[in-house]
Amino acid sequence: HAYLPPIRQLGGYFAYRGGQSVWNYIGNKYGRDEIGDILNRIRGTSNIDQGFKGAIGMDVEELSEKWTKEQKVLYWPDIARRQDPADYSRALTDHRKENAFYNTSPAISPSGDRIAFISDRSEYFDVYLMNSDDGTIIRKLVSGQQTADFEELHLLTPGMSWSPDSRRLALAVKSGERDAVILIDIESGDEQKLEFELDGIFSVDWSPASTPDRLAFIGVRSGQSDVYVYDLGKGGLTNLTDDIFSDSDPAWSADGRSVVFASDRGDMVDGKVPPGFSMQDFDYGETDLYRGDIDSRAITRITDLPGSSETSPAATPDGNYLFFISDMNGINNIYARDLRSDEVRPISNSISGVYQLSLSRNGEKLAFSSLHDAGFDIFLLRAPLDQRLEVAELEKTEFFRASRGIGTRTATARTDTLAVGEGILLNTSTESAARREQEAGLNLRNYVFRRDEGDSLASGRDSASLPGITGNIDENGNYRVNKYRLNFSPDIIYGNAGYNTFYGVQGSTIMAFSDMLGDHQIFLITNLLFELKNSDYARAYLYLPKRID
Repeated sequence: HAYLPPIRQLGGYFAYRGGQSVWNYIGNKYGRDEIGDILNRIRGTSNIDQGFKGAIGMDVEELSEKWTKEQKVLYWPDIARRQDPADYSRALTDHRKENAFYNTSPAISPSGDRIAFISDRSEYFDVYLMNSDDGTIIRKLVSGQQTADFEELHLLTPGMSWSPDSRRLALAVKSGERDAVILIDIESGDEQKLEFELDGIFSVDWSPASTPDRLAFIGVRSGQSDVYVYDLGKGGLTNLTDDIFSDSDPAWSADGRSVVFASDRGDMVDGKVPPGFSMQDFDYGETDLYRGDIDSRAITRITDLPGSSETSPAATPDGNYLFFISDMNGINNIYARDLRSDEVRPISNSISGVYQLSLSRNGEKLAFSSLHDAGFDIFLLRAPLDQRLEVAELEKTEFFRASRGIGTRTATARTDTLAVGEGILLNTSTESAARREQEAGLNLRNYVFRRDEGDSLASGRDSASLPGITGNIDENGNYRVNKYRLNFSPDIIYGNAGYNTFYGVQGSTIMAFSDMLGDHQIFLITNLLFELKNSDYARAYLYLPKRID
């Protein structure tokens, strides 16, 4: 909010979101056609300011002032009604002082005195151990991205968890040719590597001390993500969900008899799909929380909050409450659900999103990550259940209201941008696109747009009316697997020729061909000088499926 730079200084993260905001402002204020005019004028004059001034009558500096003012009018009401993460919790890291951008994936020890987290302060992604009271760094636990065993730490899907006795830390990492779980002794640094026949492993959670020593994690096999449970004592691996729906963020219940996780399965708690079921027609845009029983493998739905996604569950030790993250007001905030009364209340009213909850064993310390002053930091919230906000429901953001046609609180009229199809933007008023679709009897989710004949959106057609593909589905509704057929296509064909008064005829040719998967590549290169016998020729064939990583 106070960190928004002018247009000429939009770099890093702001080069994306800031750039989108600038073009959205120009499209809404002056019309979409002016965007193309600006780009054409810049290309013709080779001058950015002249391109903008010729199209909309102002240079970049003047545009920046108007755009910045517009952002303040639209979003400052949101800022005034919310809190920075540092207002309701304690910041344990400061990315500005540490020359880091990422301080994420907090995992608080069961005793609550230490926090393991991932940071890029060394220019690599490493795992550090810090004191949970003041953020003092105790030591670096893992040097990431520098050895084969820790080739990649799963930054966006945090995968760290402490053993119940606080002696070991479990990490999900890319290790060698595939993912693995590595158990690290906190004191000695000794490592134990657990490998499985899975394509990916994410978000490990260690079972509580009252139950057998087990790990719950997300495993991916053949493109399907499921909740897996591994018994450290007996060595057995169990797929708890085993269905086509996407699961994430597993967390053990307080009694260790079930695993709570996020999923997009809706009401299909048993994972079975009816005949003719199509994922393309299924609404998988939101996630809710579910409980999977270890013994019976029965799945129970915990949350059913339309219009939002719930993630990152964390159960209190008495089993009465479940913390989780939801974006029901347009921003990721912390909520608590009373499992006895099903009452849900907000714990935070944050201006920036909250991610990756981690709760101490006594439930008195809650660690999380949040984007603050253009960088991610770790925060600690003490006695989270004692947090009492003045409102029972968080006020929805201006953008959330506009995108769903609720109506904005700002006095100025405004329009928002809805992305539809591939790279096509529709300007809509505060009336939601969903309502327009409903009134027109259209479902635009499967719509295909073409950019032809005047770039008219009306040239689009519903994909259901396009010629269908036959013979690609088996009797169970699954896609048939066909043997890959090798077929080369050109990557580049380039040539030039000339005459030099000293060298005579000169020229060079480069041709490269590869297959769709990039497993095979063919290169042909010539360089002509003087005559053919003094020229250079090269042919190369690369076989890449089994290349050394």
